[in-house]
Amino acid sequence: MRLKQPGPFEVLRHGEPIQSHGVRHGVNPSITFGRLLPDLVPLYEEREACVRANYNTSEWRNLPYQERAMCVAHYRLNKLVELHASDAVADKIGQDQKKAGRGKGR
Repeated sequence: MRLKQPGPFEVLRHGEPIQSHGVRHGVNPSITFGRLLPDLVPLYEEREACVRANYNTSEWRNLPYQERAMCVAHYRLNKLVELHASDAVADKIGQDQKKAGRGKGR
């Protein structure tokens, strides 16, 4: 099976956009963030994006809107990649445990 090559800012898992590829071992922590307005990025998430991009608050506020939006998008995508990496580790552990269980009865 030949997997599609991702574009410059696209992330794929098993040839599918990572946003549409589900995880089997995900847990919903039921965490929500407060927002000033319904369509705004939560302040907590914006601050996390700022910190991860190594900006201080003053630098962040002086960035153009597009740059801040890209930093938030990158932060969100990074969190999604981490979730999928953990899911892949859980899959591997499960496979190894099944193999180990089959080998005990021999």
